[in-house]
Amino acid sequence: MLLACPEGPPVHSALDLRAPEGSGVPAAEGSPPEPAPSSAVVERMHQQLELVSRIQRATIAGDLEQARAAGLELGTALDQGEAPPEAWRPILEAMRGELEALEHADDLRATGAAVARLGSGCGRCHQAQGITPTLPELTAPEEVEGFDAAMRGHRWASDRMWEGLVGPSDERWIRGATMFVVLPGCDETMAGASEAWRAQCQHAESLARRGHVARSLEARSTIYGRLLTTCAQCHVTAAEARGERVDQSPA
Repeated sequence: MLLACPEGPPVHSALDLRAPEGSGVPAAEGSPPEPAPSSAVVERMHQQLELVSRIQRATIAGDLEQARAAGLELGTALDQGEAPPEAWRPILEAMRGELEALEHADDLRATGAAVARLGSGCGRCHQAQGITPTLPELTAPEEVEGFDAAMRGHRWASDRMWEGLVGPSDERWIRGATMFVVLPGCDETMAGASEAWRAQCQHAESLARRGHVARSLEARSTIYGRLLTTCAQCHVTAAEARGERVDQSPA
């Protein structure tokens, strides 16, 4: 039985980044507040966030070549345009470090971990600088029985968890983790599949259950990195079964 996780529509975080009106980023006590970021800086953040999401999409597909290419593009974008507020720079430097880790990652596990830390870096920056992301209203995927429906559910859930990291958003993270928990189990949806396929599915569900109770952004990042790796391995295995080649070679 040939199984493959169906490709859904492109997932865009669609985060509307807004700095608190009339205020700058927090400053140390006794220091004047930094000015609010300009519209040009906020627009660049939109563009950079789309690149981060491209990295996530390529990674979940198991395509390390595309993930690295988007990472290089993001690294270039971080160095262009108007300088960001001073208070943002430590987090941006940490994100550059994750981009370097992504560039040199030589397997899915290292890539997934770097991408998850990159996403949580976005979340830490938004959180620390008082930027409020407005997430679009989303509906749950259609409730249909069977393997394809379950895999669409997995994709929907993993993307909501991603938004939970980059937001950061407790509500989106919990919605995504909950979807993994309430979907029909692997044994039910993967009847006839190999033991290896079921093991990957069960591992993803186990990670989501752990994610459901994780509270810190760091813990969620660790879990999501492992979830990314598991999903990517599933997609690579499916592609190989179809005779397709997914590039996982080091840069």
